[in-house]
Amino acid sequence: THEVNRSSRHLHHISLSVQLTEFFSNMAASMPSVDDAASVRPVIEIDSKESVTNAFKILVENHILAAPVYDAAEQKYLGFFDTSDMGAYVLKTLHESSPGGEKEIPMEFCDVGDLMKTVEAIHPATMGEVSNLSGIDEFASVSPGDPLLDVLSLLAKGHHRVAVVDPETKRCRSIVSQSNIVKNLAGNGEELMKRLNNKTLREMKLATGQEVHTIKMNAPVLDAFHLMHDKGLSGLPVVFDDGSIFTTISWSDLRVTVSKKKFNFRGCTVREFVLRSRSMDGAQEKPAVCVTTLDTSVLDVVKKLAAAHLHRLFAVDEKRKPIGVVSLKDIIRSLLGMELAKHDNF
Repeated sequence: THEVNRSSRHLHHISLSVQLTEFFSNMAASMPSVDDAASVRPVIEIDSKESVTNAFKILVENHILAAPVYDAAEQKYLGFFDTSDMGAYVLKTLHESSPGGEKEIPMEFCDVGDLMKTVEAIHPATMGEVSNLSGIDEFASVSPGDPLLDVLSLLAKGHHRVAVVDPETKRCRSIVSQSNIVKNLAGNGEELMKRLNNKTLREMKLATGQEVHTIKMNAPVLDAFHLMHDKGLSGLPVVFDDGSIFTTISWSDLRVTVSKKKFNFRGCTVREFVLRSRSMDGAQEKPAVCVTTLDTSVLDVVKKLAAAHLHRLFAVDEKRKPIGVVSLKDIIRSLLGMELAKHDNF
């Protein structure tokens, strides 16, 4: 009986996997090429000889999370550069400069630009050294005529974005990001719901059986960035003293600090950093929109990710304590029937 039940479950899994692969194939078939799933914005590239400070300014000024780094001499892409790479460069440089490297950070209030001047004075670096220093988002590419399923497979393996590179010019013509795909999934909601039979995260075994790293709201903000760097994470849930979720902090929050009030990075708490960087005040401390429950349908999770422009949601219990995390990568892996990796960097 045990073998029969196990066989039945295995056949059901194969059937669901086949159906969902067919769904993705149909979604891809409605688009002439991967370009149709890519961003319509012009591709912003960063020269491999550019300084980290200037590269960061390029991200901020163009309102983008990452950009491909191109080596003109070698005529190839070295990788993507994003704020997690800048953070890894800062922390690595300060740590290697002295046992208490953070002491090099100015005590007075400063912006990220001031902080970068301090770090680059210790160890000047170019994009050739810093591109994907965090190891969170390695460079991956496809050709314009490749199936969308190829992009989905790369995203499922952990890539945050995929470059569409022209095979003749060898240059990037567009980028397909997780956000682009989640919009397509949300737009195919009815079809997706049919395929999943309105399954929940719990039923799909998503956001379960994993350790969730958190940071307390009154902890030093540098502790949060150290934790993200050490664990290879792009974001963390920020919790109250009782462990319930307040909001999240991510590497991308560093971008907005350029145009906001200055910070005392050595004396700033996570709460102060989040509130300042998002132009919030004490009266606006509302429960985060980044939460869900294990009994929420996968479709509703996809819709929430798309509507709120988020890359992950944290599953919480009845006391709003984080018990799991689900990202688009996890959803795509599950939908394609791929085995979840033992260690996920969300």
